[in-house]
Amino acid sequence: MVHTSEKGLGYTLPFAMMLFTTFVLYAAIGYFLCSHSASLELVPHLKTIDSQEQLNAKHVPNSVDVGLFINNFSKFDALHGSFVFDGTLWFKADSTKVSVDQLAQFKFERGTILEKSQPYVTKSGNEIFVRYDIKVEFFSQLNYKLFPLDEHRISFVVSNKSLADSSIAFTCSDKNFVIKEAYAESDPEWLLAHTKISAGYLQDTYDASFAPRQSLYPAVSFVLDYARIGARNMAVVFLPLLLLFFITLFVFALDPSRYEAMIISIATGALSASIAYRLVIENVSPRVSYFTLADYIYLIFLLANFCMFGLSFLLKHFSQVQRKIVIIVLHSAVTISCLYVMLMW
Repeated sequence: MVHTSEKGLGYTLPFAMMLFTTFVLYAAIGYFLCSHSASLELVPHLKTIDSQEQLNAKHVPNSVDVGLFINNFSKFDALHGSFVFDGTLWFKADSTKVSVDQLAQFKFERGTILEKSQPYVTKSGNEIFVRYDIKVEFFSQLNYKLFPLDEHRISFVVSNKSLADSSIAFTCSDKNFVIKEAYAESDPEWLLAHTKISAGYLQDTYDASFAPRQSLYPAVSFVLDYARIGARNMAVVFLPLLLLFFITLFVFALDPSRYEAMIISIATGALSASIAYRLVIENVSPRVSYFTLADYIYLIFLLANFCMFGLSFLLKHFSQVQRKIVIIVLHSAVTISCLYVMLMW
């Protein structure tokens, strides 16, 4: 049992600082999640229909309405940007302007059609409704800078090069894009927050100086905004680092003249554990070449534990007031650094 004595500080100050630091950090995380869009991915850029009309001033494009129904994601790997879904892609068009064979030439940019049914065709006068049951694997370039507080904007593009340089334009509306389940069935940590669909054109340029060597073909982009609702990764990254930091500062309240060996051994153990814990963070983090939010938070706590390791050898030379200042300064430095990283990103 430790008593507050001439050289001991007791537990009141470190306990109060622990509560303060924890409250401030989690309040900052809550503010960040509520007030910031944590998805940094860009929406696919398509040339607008107006651009095509200007290039073909003498022709009014014939429209083909496009829609997609996603039944479920059999693979939802946000950590590697790989996804597989089952669904139905459909087209509604004038059969005198475009054929079923032409519509069947659709493809997914940066994706692979794993399964594709025969076309189901319904005809009413000249209007045809064509649908395909499909299973598609696609890859989306995700930005993980805010991991583990990240959200993601997943996108893919459906195009048709067989309609290149024709007077066909894809059209769409928000009601044409339907997701059956808001939760990613294969990874319930993610919840669908918003969808967007837009039509336009993609361009292949074979020679920028010669217009006939530039090919435009209709395309539709599909965008899904997913929010992270699980706290697992956040807890795995933040809580152990906080605990190691708090444990070391708690022993700084002990009388160094009596417990010097204990203080040094705990500070050494905390530093060693912090270094080893990097392997755990690596296992749950995305493999990227840039620093993520988790990396910055880890470095802040690693530096704090290194400072406490060095101070543990000098603590016996500090007065009560100086040790109180050390505890307050370390808490403040960690809190301010974490706030800066999260709120000034």
